[in-house]
Amino acid sequence: MQTRIKVLLALLILPAPVAEILCTNIPAYNFLLPQAWIISLLVYGCGALLIREAKIRWGMQWSVAFLAVAYGIFEEGLVTQAFFNPYWFDTPSYWMAFGVQWGMTLMLLVFHASISTLIPIYIIHELWPDFKDKPVTGNRGTALALLGTLAAICIGMNSFAGPKGQGAFFASSGLLIAGFAAIAILAILAYRLRTSRIRVGRGLLPPIAIAAIAFILQGTNFILSPMLSHFGFKVEAGVPIQLFFILIFAAFSATQLLNKSTERRHVTAYAFGSLLFWIVFGFMIGLNAAAGRIDLVAVMPVALLLLVAWMRRASKIKGKFT
Repeated sequence: MQTRIKVLLALLILPAPVAEILCTNIPAYNFLLPQAWIISLLVYGCGALLIREAKIRWGMQWSVAFLAVAYGIFEEGLVTQAFFNPYWFDTPSYWMAFGVQWGMTLMLLVFHASISTLIPIYIIHELWPDFKDKPVTGNRGTALALLGTLAAICIGMNSFAGPKGQGAFFASSGLLIAGFAAIAILAILAYRLRTSRIRVGRGLLPPIAIAAIAFILQGTNFILSPMLSHFGFKVEAGVPIQLFFILIFAAFSATQLLNKSTERRHVTAYAFGSLLFWIVFGFMIGLNAAAGRIDLVAVMPVALLLLVAWMRRASKIKGKFT
């Protein structure tokens, strides 16, 4: 099989299991269902493919982060509408203002920008390093991926639940228009800043420290907003705290990943630590009988073995990260 086809298939297939299975959103056996793969390919696969192709064709460095954030809005704002849905899988609604669940929204934007898109893309690049700067689709393939994302929106808008017994949830047209507009603005920013480069001169940590801090940051992002809500913080106080944390997250990522001395082993450590949090979290959920997710006890050790095997292979690739 040609390397281009391998990379293309990996981009279409890998992000969904990473985001959904590792993060305990759905059981692994759900991926035995054809409909699960269809929606996963349309959402995660097409999204990751478009981000990766845009990064290479536009020659982006740090500005690719705008596309990764745009992906989060695409999935959770337009496909699932979780940002706006107060009935989302019985999740308690908190920090609701102007029709948006701000705590969940900010947390998921960070999650999708890292776990669902940029980290899977990096994993694939390290599996086939000689192809990391080469497009895998032409204009027709890119157009098909765009059509796939539009199909995902149409399917999602008619699939995710509202109040019990009242069918699908539909956000207001104003919120949906705002979601499309935000994606367009982020894509324009990514393109306009495509030639911008950041190179930090100091502050690079050893790989083991990068992995440990990435682990902590993923966990903090996950628990921060519900914890603040539990302790009585309202939206006007909680959101600024969460935004400040996101700035810390972004500053750490820039310092370590965009440093003049950053090598591939540093980025590999960042990816490893980020994913390790979700593996540990999932295994702990599996051990909790009340959660009813015994499948995670079997899945997470396998995921850890695969992650360690990838890290060992990636660590053999020397050189600067570009």
